[in-house]
Amino acid sequence: MIRPRRRPVFAAIAVAASLALAQGYYLQHFAALLPCPYCVLQRYVYATVIVAAVIAWADWPRATWHGAATASLATLGAGVAFWQWQHASSMTSCRVDPVGEFVNALPTARWWPDYLFAEGNCADSAATLFGAPIPLWSGGLFLVLAAAAAWASLTRS
Repeated sequence: MIRPRRRPVFAAIAVAASLALAQGYYLQHFAALLPCPYCVLQRYVYATVIVAAVIAWADWPRATWHGAATASLATLGAGVAFWQWQHASSMTSCRVDPVGEFVNALPTARWWPDYLFAEGNCADSAATLFGAPIPLWSGGLFLVLAAAAAWASLTRS
């Protein structure tokens, strides 16, 4: 049985995560939907998924380990997104909670405040895309990325 090569899967994971970050940028700057702390956390996780997927793609002989890291990071991102979907939308002061303070105290929030500083309210996560809440879409994408990375890590080329 001929098995597909794993390398394009890691490239596709990196591209999909990059498109998710671009969508967040679009929603923030063109749809005027400011990110809450949990949205910003997801942006950090998407960025680390991109890095891990590129490393798995480039370091082909050890892609199994890097792919497992990619799958683990994407699973973490799904957890953040689904937690936001279930709980954060009922919060009205998430910018002053420990997560908001942590996210806004990171050096990257000062380096790139237009994208990594949480100015939105978690109650704004009620915004939808094609009828589903945005955190639900993000969580679903994270699960797809995790499944793809796990599959690519466990499949022999």
